[in-house]
This record gives sequence, C-alpha cells and structure tokens, in this order.
Amino acid sequence: MVQYFDPARFSKVECDIVKTFFEQLMPSLIAVSMVVAGLAFFNCSGTPGREPVSAADLGRIGRLDVSELTPAEVDRLNDVINREVSPCANNYSLAETILNPDLCPLTPMATAYVIDLLKQDYSADEIAQKYVARYATVKGLDIPAGDSPRTGAENPSVRIVVFSDFACPFCSKAAVEVKRVASLWPDRVQVLFKHFPLQDIHPDALLGARAGYAAHQQGKFWEMHDTLFSRSGVGFTPDTVRTIAVGLGMDADRFDDDVASDDAMEVVKRDMDLGRRLGVDGTPKIFVNGRVLDGGLSGLEARVTEEFLRERFTAR
Repeated sequence: MVQYFDPARFSKVECDIVKTFFEQLMPSLIAVSMVVAGLAFFNCSGTPGREPVSAADLGRIGRLDVSELTPAEVDRLNDVINREVSPCANNYSLAETILNPDLCPLTPMATAYVIDLLKQDYSADEIAQKYVARYATVKGLDIPAGDSPRTGAENPSVRIVVFSDFACPFCSKAAVEVKRVASLWPDRVQVLFKHFPLQDIHPDALLGARAGYAAHQQGKFWEMHDTLFSRSGVGFTPDTVRTIAVGLGMDADRFDDDVASDDAMEVVKRDMDLGRRLGVDGTPKIFVNGRVLDGGLSGLEARVTEEFLRERFTAR
C-alpha cells in the first residue's frame, strides 16, 4: 500500500526540515523539467533529433525514384536528404519535404538536383556544399546593379546577372540562351551585364569591353552586345568596333573618345573586382537572383522557374 505524507505524524521541526528540503530542490526540478521539455520540442519540430527518413523507404512508397541509383548512391542520398534543410528553409529536412511535398514546392527540383549530382559521382559532402549554396538561404548574394547595362523587367522577380567576355565563344552561346529564357517572361525577368574580359586568353577581350561601355553611353549597348557576339571566333579590331558603332547609328567621334577613356577602364575594373569577390574565375558566370548557375546553360530556364516558386512560397 502507498504511504502518503501526513503532516500530523511529524513534529514541527521535522515538518520544517521537509519544507526546507523541497524549497531548495524546487528550482532544480523546474530546470530539469525545462530541459526535458526543450529536448522534446527539438525532437518534434523538424530540427536535428527527429528520426531520419530512409531514401529506400521513400522509394518504396513512390516519393523518390532510386531505381537508377546504386546501393552506394542510395546511401549517399540518404545522408544528404536527412542532413540538409528543406529548400524552402522552413524548419524541415529535405527528406521530410520529399515525404510531404506540400511542405515545400521547391522539393522536386531540389531532389532532382541532388540525384543529378550523385550520378556525377560527387561525394555526400560535395553535394551538401553545392546544395547549401543553392538552397540553404532564402536570399542569394547581393550583387549591386550600379549603372550596368540591363534589359527586361524594370522591377524583376528574377534578375540574371551575367559576367561575360565579348571574345569568349562560350559567352556567345550563353548570350543566346539567356536572351531566349528572359524573353519567356519579359515582365518578370531582368538581365544585367557585367564585364569580365579575360585578356590573357582573348587578346581583343578588353577592346570588346571598352566598346560595350562606349555603346552604353549612347544607349546602344545591347545592339553592340549582339553584334560583337555574332562575330564569335572572328575577333575584332578598333576599326571593326568603330564600323559597328557607325552602322548602329552612333556618333563615331564620341564613340572613339569613350572607348579610349579612363572611365571605360574604371567600369571594367570595377566589374572585374566585383566578380572576383563573388568567386568569378572564368566566363560566362551566371547568377540567378544571386545564386550561381551550375550544371550548364541547359538548366537556366528551370532555375528561373525555381525562383518564381521560391518567391510564391516566401510571400505566403
């Protein structure tokens, strides 16, 4: 039988001892209860401490297609999806949002991105690093627009910043794809151009950048941009860029002065310094709302779509 405490069975001195004991113990009991409650909260709120969600189990219930992955790749996938936060940064793991897609509209794209990296044989740590750069923050890098040439929407939902070199053949191809993608959403996408001439590789690159600056002073940057890139592989000289400028209706003498000006060199240097701070070491380098585009130009349209979804989620 349980014996209950009966004050009548104890003397006043004994009751005072018991009372003092509980008064001294109570703060410790409260502290312990708070710690226990905190642990329970963290185990139930989408933060570390929850039971991991198995990639294999997600595959079995049709939430994840792992049929083309090796057992080793499934293990790496399991590590990444349980380690990384939801692409919506909303206190869930990626695995939890795969299990419940309603939690984050970016999950299908994020999952496809991770699986694509797995197939390229990246390690779990390498995938995590790339994933964090793309999804772990709600906002991308702050890339100042300044007075750089831009086209498209005045108040864009998505800004594509391109660090480029007019003498670079790959940049020419990138320019075509960037223009195509931006044209799909003319009222929502803006393209911003930054000069990054690789003069050590392309001897006429700096001249191209100076010509772009000079054309911008007369409101003809994008016409010069398209014309220079159309000459990819042919190159250009001072006479060539002057002839192009005249053909585009520019004041030739003003164009010559602007090409040769210190201001042109200052703008190019400023863009290149900014690019280096952002990690640009080659061209083309493209940022979509401040996040580096990796995986090639073929993924640009999907990345822009992803940004629209991110905007819709964060606005609600």
